[in-house]
Amino acid sequence: MIENSLENSLLRNNFVFNKYFKIWWFQIIQTLISSGFIIILYVKFFQNSITLPQILLAEAIATICSTLYLIFARKINFRLNIILGFLSIAFGFSILFVFGISFPFFVIYSIFKLMSSALFFSVYNILFFRETKDKKELHRVTLYWAIGIVAGVLAPFVGSYILTKFGLNIFIIVAVLIVLFAIFLVKNVKQESITYSPKTILKEIKGLRILNLFDGAFHKIISFVIPIFALLYINTEFDFAKFLSLVSIVSLFFAFRLAKKSDKTRARMPYIWLLSLVSFCIMLGFYFTDGFVYFLIFVLVYKAVTVLFDPLRFNMILDHKKNTGESWIAREIYLSMGRAILFLILFVMLHFNLVKEVYLFFALLYLLFPFIVKNKKIYAKIS
Repeated sequence: MIENSLENSLLRNNFVFNKYFKIWWFQIIQTLISSGFIIILYVKFFQNSITLPQILLAEAIATICSTLYLIFARKINFRLNIILGFLSIAFGFSILFVFGISFPFFVIYSIFKLMSSALFFSVYNILFFRETKDKKELHRVTLYWAIGIVAGVLAPFVGSYILTKFGLNIFIIVAVLIVLFAIFLVKNVKQESITYSPKTILKEIKGLRILNLFDGAFHKIISFVIPIFALLYINTEFDFAKFLSLVSIVSLFFAFRLAKKSDKTRARMPYIWLLSLVSFCIMLGFYFTDGFVYFLIFVLVYKAVTVLFDPLRFNMILDHKKNTGESWIAREIYLSMGRAILFLILFVMLHFNLVKEVYLFFALLYLLFPFIVKNKKIYAKIS
């Protein structure tokens, strides 16, 4: 009797998951893991004498590994990729659980972490943007970013509370349990695959390749580099969580404003010029000011601008009529290349103690970007 009751209960719960499942559930879980567990761990890494140059070197090595995997994988299996993506970060956490925090194991952890992201997003973006309606591309892209922002408001507090209250081992166990729940949901994804060769996939988004190198760098500046630089001022997990959540809350205010207007007018270039120049000025602000108060002010302004700018850059692939599985895989490859180049340059700069000069490098990237977009003539007909 008890066994039958338990079985019926499980079947009902399974029916609920199948009936109401949405593909963006995966993004919420991925953001919870990323914003609530992965990024919070960097406080521990700093406390265990992992230096900023070492972090950037590990990111560069890991990004190169994930890029090479995507280029030479030749076949992307939708279900398997999502499963392996979540399993990769679980393995990464397990490395820290078993061996503790030291630079060699930190590099191995970073490789699993970046492999997780590459495996997951190479499939997730294909599935999410299949549902994009005509002339609603940027609105859909902004929804994509907004899902991450909303989940990112509470996630840092959840992760920091578990880490400070229960310690690193329980923190990792909880993260792995969340990963297992995500894997349980994968059965709702249709069994599909895409086959390609390295040569064809690298040629897939001709005209967008350089722009995606820049986009990959820009995304990591706000999502990784700036938060890590904040640890030069912040020493505890809870203070870091407050910083991350405040940045996400500011982001919510701006999330849908630009999308509605730009999808209606189809005018992208004026916004790209404006937001690039504003970002350029913000980076100069970082360079010419000192202290945490000024740093926080510029981070909040920069995040507000980024919430408007990220969907515009992301949307270039849809505006270019490249909404295919192969194009999303190629995009992920070039994003990863851009990130690897960024991390290698930053590692060299920090190795020579050029910390402030990093912001000048970022400013230069933002200054160059609109000229490159204009030269590519992506929006020659719709701007």
